[in-house]
Amino acid sequence: MCPEAPLDLSGKTVLLTGASSGIGRACAQTFAGLGARVGMVARNEERLAATAESLVGQGHAWWSFDLANTVGIPDAMSLWRDELGAFDGLVHCAGVQSTRPVRMESRKSMETMFSVNVYAAMQLSASLFAQKAANASGGGIVLVSSAAALMGGKGIACYSASKGALLSLARSMAIELADRSWRVNAVAPGWVTGEMFDHFQKIAPEEAVQSIVRKHPLGIGEPGDIAAAIAFLLSDHSKWITGAVLAVDGGLTAAM
Repeated sequence: MCPEAPLDLSGKTVLLTGASSGIGRACAQTFAGLGARVGMVARNEERLAATAESLVGQGHAWWSFDLANTVGIPDAMSLWRDELGAFDGLVHCAGVQSTRPVRMESRKSMETMFSVNVYAAMQLSASLFAQKAANASGGGIVLVSSAAALMGGKGIACYSASKGALLSLARSMAIELADRSWRVNAVAPGWVTGEMFDHFQKIAPEEAVQSIVRKHPLGIGEPGDIAAAIAFLLSDHSKWITGAVLAVDGGLTAAM
């Protein structure tokens, strides 16, 4: 039977990374608004606290943690589980982005990018089960990739590669975790309003900014547009969707 409308996350506990700003903060607000308890992870304590204060509902928690410290994730997962109990969902929204020509990439910059964008996603997923923090009856994992994983662009080779790795990770984990009734999907956002787009507008020529806008047939999106799609993938409405990549990009990749 299909779940009853409207979209509802009541009774679910979701672990969310990158919750201090942008899409991550929008996710926290959306999940809480749909009835979920949200465990939020990011580095910036002040911004995390601000996100927590903006949420409706009770029982939310937040923890300051640097996801580049991948070796510390298993112990952290145990602490998070002890505080909030088993999780019904995991959303890896934290990420590192930079624009740099291939000739200027270094091992250190590449390792930093992959540590947060990819290795942390893998370690979080592994620890969710190894530390018995996953709901035994099933749940959902959503990895936040990027439209850059689906199309090329100057100066984003390493970023695109890291976000592309998340798509492969989602597909493989979807097969591996299906017998545990856990679904794994990815979303590929286009440009949305917020700090990243604001920074781009400040440093780029106006024609470059307008070129980006024109490439999105539906215009530049908002963080809440991505959060709504992720909420759907966590909900019982998507119970037969796994291993999928959902482009939430205002038509950007369709117009390639």
